[in-house]
Amino acid sequence: MNAWYTWRLEELPPGQEQVMLGVGVAVGLLYCFAGYRLFRLILGMTGFLLAGTTAVILTAWLSSGHLLSMGIALLVGGLCGSVAMLFLYRLGVFLMGGLGGMVIAHQILQGRPEWWIVWAVAGSALGGGLVALLLEPAVMTLATSAIGSLLAVGSGFFLALGSRFEAQLSSPDHADAVGWGLFGAWAVLGILGSATQFSLRSKGKK
Repeated sequence: MNAWYTWRLEELPPGQEQVMLGVGVAVGLLYCFAGYRLFRLILGMTGFLLAGTTAVILTAWLSSGHLLSMGIALLVGGLCGSVAMLFLYRLGVFLMGGLGGMVIAHQILQGRPEWWIVWAVAGSALGGGLVALLLEPAVMTLATSAIGSLLAVGSGFFLALGSRFEAQLSSPDHADAVGWGLFGAWAVLGILGSATQFSLRSKGKK
């Protein structure tokens, strides 16, 4: 077997996908139930994930999946993204609100064939970002719950199905049930997360 520093993406040891999905579930639950309470941590994590993921994708393409290069890109890009989000706080609030608005609109409108859906999602992202600047606590609570529940439910779904997910998703008999099941799980978890965060905030004010 090649030395670890020469590994490429296709040479990852078995089980690494499950580890990453497990991390996705944990991070999603943190966003969902403690997003605004730990907002600066969440803001830094969001910057890390967005910038780090972008850097990894670009590096994977340029290096043909060289894992060490991708790891360095994740660390450097993620740290830069975290610093940017924390120091440009208002921009971070706008981006989080926009991401939350985009997630909510996409989840509600996905599967519809109308041409205006993409513009509705984009408008929801812009509107969510602008409203977040005016009503930061409430919008950030809803946004972090929506984002976190999507990450937790999606990661948990693929973690539970394992290697069987392709057959499940490609089957016409299961497509609608899977879609509605995921939407329902996302909505329920998001509502629970929002309610928990609002409750914690109200108790903290007493």
